[in-house]
Amino acid sequence: VMKGWLPEVNQILDNAHRSLRPLESVFLVSVVLCCTVLCLYVTHSHLQLRDSMKLLQDEVSKNEMVTFKWMRKVDDGRQDHADILEQLKLTLLTQESIVGDIKKLVE
Repeated sequence: VMKGWLPEVNQILDNAHRSLRPLESVFLVSVVLCCTVLCLYVTHSHLQLRDSMKLLQDEVSKNEMVTFKWMRKVDDGRQDHADILEQLKLTLLTQESIVGDIKKLVE
């Protein structure tokens, strides 16, 4: 039963191959052109992505520098406040000592 239709299928395939044989070169050239266009597109997209990444890296670097400067200013301000508090503490201790000495004199 299978052998009855197998020669017919082979004949149909052979006829299709013979009729498409002249177009084989055109098909192969088309495939090569499509692959070339695809490669160009991928390369172009890759270059755009690389440029975008470079811009983002530059922006992140700039933001890190600004953050560092702000942190430095905050630390400097905190240190200034700590120094002022220390001076106030010493001044209060000195005044307490003076007040104690005055109390001793008054007594």
